[in-house]
Amino acid sequence: LASGPMRMDSPTIVVFRASKGPGDPYEKALSGGGFKVHFVPVLHFQFTNTQELASAILDSSGHAGLIFTSQTAVDSVTHALSGVTTGWQDRLAEQWKDLPVFVVGKATAQAVVRLGLKATGAVSGDAQSLSDIIIQHFASAPKPTPQPLLFPCGSARRETLPSNLWQAGVALRCLACYDTVAEPSIEDNLRRLVEQKALADSSWVVFFSPSGVQHALGHLRSVWPVDKLQFAAIGPTTAEALREAGVVPSAVASKPTAEALLSAIAGGGSRTR
Repeated sequence: LASGPMRMDSPTIVVFRASKGPGDPYEKALSGGGFKVHFVPVLHFQFTNTQELASAILDSSGHAGLIFTSQTAVDSVTHALSGVTTGWQDRLAEQWKDLPVFVVGKATAQAVVRLGLKATGAVSGDAQSLSDIIIQHFASAPKPTPQPLLFPCGSARRETLPSNLWQAGVALRCLACYDTVAEPSIEDNLRRLVEQKALADSSWVVFFSPSGVQHALGHLRSVWPVDKLQFAAIGPTTAEALREAGVVPSAVASKPTAEALLSAIAGGGSRTR
């Protein structure tokens, strides 16, 4: 449980995400927007299928490109390759230098660039918009490719992107490379915020993923009436998960960035349905 510095009378915002420490972009943006920021870690990740991922990622010959929809998926590649070989970054860059590497959002793009790869699609904010970019890319290609795109992903992925690509005739190889695990201390951390009066009527709460909604919303309901709170989502997929759970978000970021999130929250809490 971490919080950012701010005046005692500042409105509070609970961010269901682990803080990335000093310089965290969400703490910087939200505290700069006048909020007292409290981070509540919700999820951690366990990497899986590391050998299969390492073999696939170091041999691009059977693939038409790569897809990353999260920083965790990029981290899974680093984890897999660091455990099996040395000098892997040069080999990785060489394998994929002539193939597209599609990403969702700026943060994932930056993580891909740190791997030594070029990222395409950083302007996309969710799986739907990225699938449109991918479909358009291959529709304009001089000839169709029968080879699949390699998609390292979580075991609990949503089907939006795979379904859209398959319907458009774009082959895809989904490779589950991490499991999502709930933090055991979510409710204890929330009760501590209630005791500190950091969670109260009209407080904002921000969710960053459907998995976060799945694992944290029930705990939140246990400690405070959710109809007294204002909800924000980092994008439309997370917003839809909130709606499916019976909560209408008051703000939905147009892009998965700290600046877009603050802009959505500052938009007056107009409900996005």
